[in-house]
Amino acid sequence: RRDPLARAVRPEKVTLAALAATLGLYRAGRATTEIPVWRMISASPDELRRRAAAVIDALPDSARGRVAVTTMISAVGGGSLPGETLDSVGLGVAGPGAATLAARLRTGEPTVIGRVEDRAVRLDLRTVDPADDEALAGALARALAAPASRS
Repeated sequence: RRDPLARAVRPEKVTLAALAATLGLYRAGRATTEIPVWRMISASPDELRRRAAAVIDALPDSARGRVAVTTMISAVGGGSLPGETLDSVGLGVAGPGAATLAARLRTGEPTVIGRVEDRAVRLDLRTVDPADDEALAGALARALAAPASRS
């Protein structure tokens, strides 16, 4: 009780409650469906492919032709899984101006972070919550509809 370091790292009730709830999900076998990172890791490529097709279908005709379903590799992350990867599926927008499109997506609402690879913007659906697919389609449509910049 008197040690300042022990007081500084002592968890409060909210932290303990969150930890108990998380451990309860693991114990109940519901971690892969209710903990976001495990839901993302456990998503199958077929599920991601269906989502990618649905996002493309939600785009206006003028944008739909520029976006394709593409396979990619997802980095699982650091920490306990450094260097681990998973096969993934996402969206690819190829063509000139990939860096400009990526910038439009980053500065749009909602913010969308993709990567530019081989002169194409790649959006990995493994990193997008399925509840956000409609918002992703809207952001992508707005970014693709923006007038070309003059440089």
